[in-house]
This record gives sequence, C-alpha cells and structure tokens, in this order.
Amino acid sequence: LDLRHQEIIQSKKMASIGTLTAGIAHELNNPLNNIIITAELFLEEFGTVLNPEQKQYLVDILQQARRSTDIVGNLLDFSRARPLTKEKVDIQKIISDVVKLFQNQMKLNHIELEIDIVQDLPLTKGDPTSLRQIFINLIENAIQAMSKGGSLLITGVREGNFIKIEIADTGEGIPEEYLPRIFEPFFTTKTNGTGLGLAVTYGIIKKHKGKLLVDSKINEGTTFTILLPVEA
Repeated sequence: LDLRHQEIIQSKKMASIGTLTAGIAHELNNPLNNIIITAELFLEEFGTVLNPEQKQYLVDILQQARRSTDIVGNLLDFSRARPLTKEKVDIQKIISDVVKLFQNQMKLNHIELEIDIVQDLPLTKGDPTSLRQIFINLIENAIQAMSKGGSLLITGVREGNFIKIEIADTGEGIPEEYLPRIFEPFFTTKTNGTGLGLAVTYGIIKKHKGKLLVDSKINEGTTFTILLPVEA
C-alpha cells in the first residue's frame, strides 16, 4: 500500500511537471526559431564580408540556439501525454536500426560494439517510435560515458513473460548516491545535460508496462536493463 501511495504521488508530481514544461517549451519555441532563422540569413548574406572572429560569433549563436531547441524538444517529449500506438514490434530490428545511427560515432570514439541477441526473440506490443527513442537515449548515454573509448555490449533474451535487453558500457560509471535519482526529470551529472533523457526513457517504458533497472560501478561501467512484456 505504501509503495502504491508513493507511485500515485509520483504520477501526480510528474503530471504537474509535464504541464508546466509543455507551457514553457511552447513559449520558447518561437523566439528560438526566429533567432536561428535570423542568424542563418545574416551568415548567408554577410558571411563573406565578416572577419573570422565576427563569423565565429554568429556560428556560436547558431550552435547554442540549436542546442536550446534540442532542449525544448526534450521538454516536449517529456510532457507529451499522447496515447501510444499499439502494434507488434520487433525489438531486435529497432536495436539494429538505432545502432547504425551511432556506428561512425563509436568508431571515432574507439568503442567496440558487441551485440548478442537470441535469434527467436519474441515481439512486444507498443509504439515503435517511442521504443526506438529508448534505445537512442541509452546508447547515446553509453557513448558519452566512454569518452576515452571502451566497449558496448547489447544482449537480448526472453525471461518469462518479458523481453530482457541489457545495454552495458565500460565507462566512468555513476556514483552510488546518484542512482536513486537518475530517472528524475532535470537531474543530471553532465555539464551540458538537460536531465530529461533518462526521465523520458523511464516514462516510455512505464507506459509499455515494462521496467528499467540500472547497475553501475565507478570506473567499471553501467548496465541498463530493460524489461518489456512479450506480445500476447
């Protein structure tokens, strides 16, 4: 009963934060888009007459404005309470597609990738776009945690009525005192982080009646375990 009460309180808190962030995000979108369009036009029209320092100022404005729109996008993803589509989803194919997006980045960062997913992994039922976002967020996190290279292992098996996917990196790890808070919105240990990636991921998995677990040791690495129900 205590746990159920905590879950209800957490759900209400998340709903309130979601409403607030949606309002903020929508208010920020228009001015940010105007800044980007104006800076792009200015760079296109006067780029040849600007000195290198002036040109760099404009490039910096564009980069920071685009980063801000990414943050706004994360806010909207977090706050969006749209109904999920329900269809049969091949998790193995989703992982394969997402990994391709990061192949060049992993090569540049000297990260070795190993995928060990059983051939007959069952399907799950859910929203393909949302499920894809889970793996984009977690693989991106793993790469960022291995700035000096390392290895990334992705495994997949059936465990009872669940599909179990593990994403394990050999990165810097997460301090033990932070682990209870890493799925909270706006909590981050990164200098340039928004603290929304894992909160969005956690929310998507909960909507699919799944679980997201984490195990981490400093200087050894982090393993995220995803449990998604097998399609009935």
